[in-house]
Amino acid sequence: MNQSTNILSMGTIHLADAIRRRQVSPVDVLEEFIKRIEERNPKLNAFVYTDFEQARQKAKLAEVKVMSGDELGLLHGIPTAIKDLFDSKPGWPTTFGGVRALKNNIVDFACILVNLK
Repeated sequence: MNQSTNILSMGTIHLADAIRRRQVSPVDVLEEFIKRIEERNPKLNAFVYTDFEQARQKAKLAEVKVMSGDELGLLHGIPTAIKDLFDSKPGWPTTFGGVRALKNNIVDFACILVNLK
């Protein structure tokens, strides 16, 4: 099994543990998930909006924290998707579950349910 297949088949807790043990990097994990999203989303339309560049920046920061030996949270380095059912982040489109009339709805504030650190 190659690393790509391994990353994509691991459960979240096991993947987070592999990141903490430096067996995989947050950057590699993210890139595998991005590749899968790009392959499958055209048919599935599961993601209304993606911000892969910011995700890459966050993954690099997560990797620096892993390598520095800092204390890590339980899911440190695990990519997260935000369901389009509430406002998420300023500047991002929000359709509240695909309401067509809201396809160009851009929010200017963050929902309290989303941690934007």
